[in-house]
Amino acid sequence: VMQVKFDPQKFADTEAIYEYGARYWEKDREMQPAWGEEIDLLIKTREASSDGDAAELGRQFLAQRETRRREFGLDADLIAYEVRLEWLEGIAKYVELRSWELAVSNHGYLSLPEMVSDPDFKDYETFESHWNQEMRTAREQANREGDTRFYYTGMLQAYLLDRLMPDWKERFTEEGIHLEDLLHEAVTP
Repeated sequence: VMQVKFDPQKFADTEAIYEYGARYWEKDREMQPAWGEEIDLLIKTREASSDGDAAELGRQFLAQRETRRREFGLDADLIAYEVRLEWLEGIAKYVELRSWELAVSNHGYLSLPEMVSDPDFKDYETFESHWNQEMRTAREQANREGDTRFYYTGMLQAYLLDRLMPDWKERFTEEGIHLEDLLHEAVTP
C-alpha cells in the first residue's frame, strides 16, 4: 500500500473507518440504484470524446452523489467511509490498471525477461479486453455489498483526474484531500 508510505496518519485514519462498515451496508440496498447511476456516469467520463464532455459528466457524477447522500441520510462518518475507501482502494486499483495500460503503450516492455517464454503472456496486449471486463465488473458493484465498489469508483475518479488535472498525484496525500475533493476542483468552471 503506497499510501502508508506517503502519509501514515492518513492511512491509519482510513483504516479506522472500517468501524462504520456495518452501519453503511445497512443503508446500501436502498442506495444501489443510485450507485448504479454514479458508476455509469464515471464510466462515461472515460469514454467522453472531449475534456469538456468529461468534465460535464464529472459534474453530473458529483451532483448525483450529493443527491444520493442527502436522500439516504448519510452522515459525515458514512461519507468518510466512501471517500476514504476510494482513496485507499481506488488508487491501488488505478495503479494496477494504469501500469498495465502504460506497458501496452511501450511496445517491447517486459517487466521480467522470463515473461518471453511464458506461453500465456500476451505482451500486455490484452489490456483493452481486460479493461472492458473491469467496466462490466464495475457496473455490477452497484448491486453488491462490499468494499470492491470503492476500488472501481476511486479508480475511475483517478482516471478522470488524469484527464482533467494531470498533477493530481502531487496532491492526493494532502491532509483532508481525497479523490472526490480533487475532482470537485477539476470540474469546477
